[in-house]
Amino acid sequence: MTAAMEDRVKEVVEDFLRQRDGRPPLLAGNDNLLELGYLDSTEYFDLIAVIEERLDLRFDFLDAAPEDLVSIAGLARLAAG
Repeated sequence: MTAAMEDRVKEVVEDFLRQRDGRPPLLAGNDNLLELGYLDSTEYFDLIAVIEERLDLRFDFLDAAPEDLVSIAGLARLAAG
């Protein structure tokens, strides 16, 4: 994974949360977005769709580790393939 991909995913996540809350939270790459209450399960799937659309990619969840599904760093690893 590149730092550039993590930056791109973080930007999409922050934009998503800014649109919902009016301000982006201070997020670290390994923050668990679900456990920390930034997203609920429905919003998580909405976020995945937004990331896929904005970055023009499709996530492959078949071989994904659970920890890769809930953080910016993990989603960036998945996005990088």
